[in-house]
Amino acid sequence: LRDATRAAVRRRLGRMSPPAFDALGRTLADKLGIGGLELLRRGEGVTYWGGARPAGVGTMRTLVAFRAGEGEINRRAVGELRAGLAAKGYDEGLLLAAGRPNPEALAELKAGGVTLYDGAALAALVVKHGLGVRRVAMPVDYLDVEFFGELQEN
Repeated sequence: LRDATRAAVRRRLGRMSPPAFDALGRTLADKLGIGGLELLRRGEGVTYWGGARPAGVGTMRTLVAFRAGEGEINRRAVGELRAGLAAKGYDEGLLLAAGRPNPEALAELKAGGVTLYDGAALAALVVKHGLGVRRVAMPVDYLDVEFFGELQEN
């Protein structure tokens, strides 16, 4: 049931409109401890936000990119975020996207500085933080071995 829920969340993430995906991303950023988000730039299918999160006794300035749609995440998507880190003086980058990275994007991630949550990882993160899901307790019947053991003893 858990796997089916994550798969359904992933499909929903891929079909979200850019404004809805952006709203989800800002809510998730808050859950991740990234506060004071300021809109820096809106581009074609991507929105960049700047914020900060606590890290020990200091703060990490974080540049966050939200990429809506199921389109492939390419090298340019990762590279643009990394370039923004240097240009704007941010400490780390976070890329939240509903698509899947291609091999060039994965290679670009190895240069460091940017953390990517693709469709599957993003769905797991959204579920972990309780966004778009409901947690319920369900009754489960299972064998009471002790009960039957006591009956045998009598």
